[in-house]
Amino acid sequence: MGWTPPDPSALWKRVKPVVRRFLIRVALALFLFWPLGMLFVGGAWRIPTTPEIAFSALFDREHSGPVWLDRMVLSNSLRRAVVANEDPGFCEHMGFYRYDPARVWSDFWTGRPIVDETGSPWYEVNRTLSRNAARQILLWGGPGDPLRAVLNVWYTILMEMTWSKDRIVNTYVNTVEWAPGVFGAEAAARFYYRMPASELDRAQAARLACLLTLRRDKIAVSGPDDVPERLVVDVLEGMKNVRIRNSRICP
Repeated sequence: MGWTPPDPSALWKRVKPVVRRFLIRVALALFLFWPLGMLFVGGAWRIPTTPEIAFSALFDREHSGPVWLDRMVLSNSLRRAVVANEDPGFCEHMGFYRYDPARVWSDFWTGRPIVDETGSPWYEVNRTLSRNAARQILLWGGPGDPLRAVLNVWYTILMEMTWSKDRIVNTYVNTVEWAPGVFGAEAAARFYYRMPASELDRAQAARLACLLTLRRDKIAVSGPDDVPERLVVDVLEGMKNVRIRNSRICP
């Protein structure tokens, strides 16, 4: 006789009631209470902190916490640069780029890699600004794992449903880590350029935006001046296509 997999419902019943209640509460906290509470506060006012900022404040001696800048103060050039660099189609999607379900299913069962029309893997194409923002604002740092991946997708959906595109970009720019222990656009501008973020020009904004993806891809650069010029030129060109009206991005 072949091996018969255990019945999940039977295994669940064998777990002690106190453990079951604990697991249910943890699941509710991770999937509902934590993200909805943070998104409500961040949508009505501003995000007070993030897991990464709180951890850095506790253990990093060189921690430089964010100084929140409203959209009327934030550099339009910096917001344009971040969108152009990380996700040129940010204003058009709802957190993820779409795929043909029939083709994805066929590729999955035949063992072919799941790619988009350009041949890019799904996990690269769907690394959108919305997903980056959800990970930065709501998740803990460290290496990737299946739980974080699932939560990242779920948090991205909730964020896109409850926040405007403008709110997503502003919160991301105000909380993301630009250098070890340096969080938020204001801290980054003063750390690298000795000036407030509101005074950044287009080239400086493009270089700062490139730093985010270079750091995420584990490419060592000492600062904005070390960013390859071809990347800066690409971002400057892409900034022309990012819409801002009345200080709101993606109007």
